[in-house]
Amino acid sequence: MIDENEIVQLKNRLAEHHHDYKSKLVKITALSRPTVIKFFQLKKIRAENAALIFDAGLDLLEELANQEQSREQKARLLIHNKKSPQQRSLKF
Repeated sequence: MIDENEIVQLKNRLAEHHHDYKSKLVKITALSRPTVIKFFQLKKIRAENAALIFDAGLDLLEELANQEQSREQKARLLIHNKKSPQQRSLKF
């Protein structure tokens, strides 16, 4: 069972990173917008739908974090001309 506090935290994190996270979750889960909205309003919905929305929300957060990390690495490499920790120079 998903804790209400976890739902609130997920909602806050998604809102920080994605302005229209509810629409994105509707597309990902194929559930109705009212169902997704009810989930984030802590209203009762089917347990399997709640799990689906929660998992999709976590996946979306992970995707956004990976995109941000990739963007930072590109900026370090291209703009700041610094090597990422994984890069080593090859001297021949």
